Amino acid sequence: GLSTITTALINSGGINEIGSLRNIQLKRSGKTIAKFDLYDLIVRGDTSNDERLQQGDVLFVPTAQNIVSIDGEVRRPAIYELTPNESVYDLLALAGGILPTGDAKSLQLVRNVPGRGLTIFSVDTMSASSKAKLLTNGDFLRIPKASLEFQNAILVNGAINVPSLVADNDVSLSDIINKQTLY
Repeated sequence: GLSTITTALINSGGINEIGSLRNIQLKRSGKTIAKFDLYDLIVRGDTSNDERLQQGDVLFVPTAQNIVSIDGEVRRPAIYELTPNESVYDLLALAGGILPTGDAKSLQLVRNVPGRGLTIFSVDTMSASSKAKLLTNGDFLRIPKASLEFQNAILVNGAINVPSLVADNDVSLSDIINKQTLY
């Protein structure tokens, strides 16, 4: 009497590796009366669609249709099931976002293009059109580490008192040498 979709799934042993986590259907008297997206609960903690079950209800779990994976500098690298029309932005949200060590401008999307084989696309998440790029079954998104090189600094090293990094703000070499010899 107090069972819900999630309690029934737990009591039945859960969903196997080919089952859909995003399209669980509650059928009553032969009609689908509710659809439950388990990601709402797992990722967002939202139980608003976790319907109460009645005598004779059937939970139907179809096979997952749109499986993609994400790896690299994200909080939750994993294999995810996407619903139709979900994009790179949606996958990044499911994966918890890009880590501070990730290069948000150089994502690599690997896709099996029929007749051409595996193809790599560059994705720049600073671009709205790239974030909106739709993903298809089998896509793999890799977030590489950001470069650890300074873009605006000069390394002063050698026979000096204090080796250091100096920000390159239109300073001359003599200014840097004079500053280093004052220490």
